[in-house]
Amino acid sequence: MGQAETSIVEKSLTKGKTVLKIGRFQFSTKTCSSCGFINHNLRLQDREWACVCGAHHDRDINAAINIKKMAFANIFVSNDEIPEVIRESTPVEQPLLRIRKA
Repeated sequence: MGQAETSIVEKSLTKGKTVLKIGRFQFSTKTCSSCGFINHNLRLQDREWACVCGAHHDRDINAAINIKKMAFANIFVSNDEIPEVIRESTPVEQPLLRIRKA
């Protein structure tokens, strides 16, 4: 664990919060947050992209939504168990570090 990650984990523990993580190499920016399609042609300079399902994505917002979904997928057995407010909200509405420790 790096120094920044250690600091975040320690701070969250003192505040009674939980930190959720995803794998380092998961396709958070290349995966459509609407349908799950992986856009292997996406380049680093592409800031926006359109999916084959018709969804239009800002690269950073799409990645944030996917990171949240991936983190919750690691702690819930099925998508049905994820509360609706977490499953459908944007990162600004429901930040990961605001989730109470179970």
